[in-house]
Amino acid sequence: MPTGPLSEPQRLIDASRIRGEVRFLRPGMAIWIAMAALVSVFLPMEAAAKLLLQMILWGAFFGVIVFFWLLVGNLRRESATLDQMEDALAMKRHGECAFLLQQLMSKPMRVDQHRLRAMVLLATTLARTQRHDDALLVYNELIVAERVAGPSGAMVKLGRAMAMLQSDHLYDADRALIDLRRLIDRGGAVDELQQIDSRAPTIPADALAISALRLIELYRDVKTGHAEEAVSLFESNLPLMTAGLGHRVAEAYALAAVAYDRLGNTDAARQRFLDATVLQGVGDMLNRYPELRPLLARYSPTPVPTS
Repeated sequence: MPTGPLSEPQRLIDASRIRGEVRFLRPGMAIWIAMAALVSVFLPMEAAAKLLLQMILWGAFFGVIVFFWLLVGNLRRESATLDQMEDALAMKRHGECAFLLQQLMSKPMRVDQHRLRAMVLLATTLARTQRHDDALLVYNELIVAERVAGPSGAMVKLGRAMAMLQSDHLYDADRALIDLRRLIDRGGAVDELQQIDSRAPTIPADALAISALRLIELYRDVKTGHAEEAVSLFESNLPLMTAGLGHRVAEAYALAAVAYDRLGNTDAARQRFLDATVLQGVGDMLNRYPELRPLLARYSPTPVPTS
């Protein structure tokens, strides 16, 4: 059992749920004040009683102002913490991100959108720190309990499929990829979102989702020993992955190098390994893909510039 920050992801998921009373507090306060105001205007009562009621209403009115002022401040701090975590994750400061997640999700959060964003960051941090089964737990919570759908849901399912491959749940990963091809390649993500919310905009799948799917399929082929299929997928989808993945296309080059090496094409494997290590450090890719380790004994990475 892991210790330290994020040691119990399920506890963080449960602790961060929005409290039921908070959901109804704001409209409830407004309705109560409106009803009291109507009573004070239309119900016949003594002047002293009416004055007392008006004083109570004014007190409640100022209380609501203070409440909303505090609420807005808390929402801004919550959003700023999420921004800080995203920056830390982008800079590979996983310990900092884990610490902030532990603080933020150890108590009920303010709004659902912030909580879902925090859960995605939690799953990503767990996956980046090699805790793939824990990441799967969070991804499944997002998909099954929170019903994240549409293009956002497709990205969550992409993360889950990668976590399945990295934790050797190969059968489940293959089924997940079949579902993802329906969602992304055939536009099912929009249909899925429309079933949940008919007012949702019809946003087509973007290049990032499609190229991320191709990267996961490439990893699946490498992981399952289908080197020829991996090479074919890489060569036919390289322009797409380059456009969609940015510098992370290095991972596709590295996985292609593994496939070429297994086929005995050492020249192509060497070149693809060089291409990969121009864009991304070897250490980062090794953490994500242990299948690259045998290449280090046979091929030299691109030298790191000294100045």
